[in-house]
Amino acid sequence: MRSVSTILFLTLIAVACKKAEPQEYEAVITGRDFTFCGGCGGWLVHVVENKDTTMYRADVAPPFDKPMQPVFIRYGKDESDGNKTAGRWIVIKSIRRRE
Repeated sequence: MRSVSTILFLTLIAVACKKAEPQEYEAVITGRDFTFCGGCGGWLVHVVENKDTTMYRADVAPPFDKPMQPVFIRYGKDESDGNKTAGRWIVIKSIRRRE
């Protein structure tokens, strides 16, 4: 009985310590950001969170770098540079098509 309790306890600890994945959000890549130079400012990404839509800027990898592309993304805020923090940049951690 004691070994069963120990195995159960260790299993619960392993499950509880598992790192949670960031939430996946619906988003639309709407087009290039021409704020800086001729289109080198990344892409405008509209992220839907709780029925609100927020616009961010992000670098988007092919084949998702097309205007009006509906996707699911996981992202984090890009705080690598003061300009990026003020400019609402995000880092896309995962992306997949939304049909």
